[in-house]
Amino acid sequence: MRPRTRMGICTLEDFHLPISGQAIVMELQRNKVCGADIHKKFLVATILSRDGTKTTQRFGMTLDDLLKFKSWVIENQCEQVAVESTGVYWIPIHAVLEDAIDLIVVESSYHRYWRMSLASQVDIF
Repeated sequence: MRPRTRMGICTLEDFHLPISGQAIVMELQRNKVCGADIHKKFLVATILSRDGTKTTQRFGMTLDDLLKFKSWVIENQCEQVAVESTGVYWIPIHAVLEDAIDLIVVESSYHRYWRMSLASQVDIF
């Protein structure tokens, strides 16, 4: 039986192999990463390591608290931080972390799913 995905049935033919002569590039795997859920007045950050250890802490959105967040991430030897692009709340975090650690700003999955459901509702009419 073929494995199912959210997009339907997955087959080997769906995967495209590189043209001969091109090297296959594997992405770097990280040992410790941090994900931050950002709100207007605070952020909640979780550090996850390869062995499954999770550490969660809450920080305010003042400059002092963001500097504490930065030092907490560095002290825990995180290699990468991912933050959600929630409104403009990610900008101060980006400003504090950009020179110290690899930072990824990602689109909120909520907005993506909301737009998908909105598009499907428009198709009904």
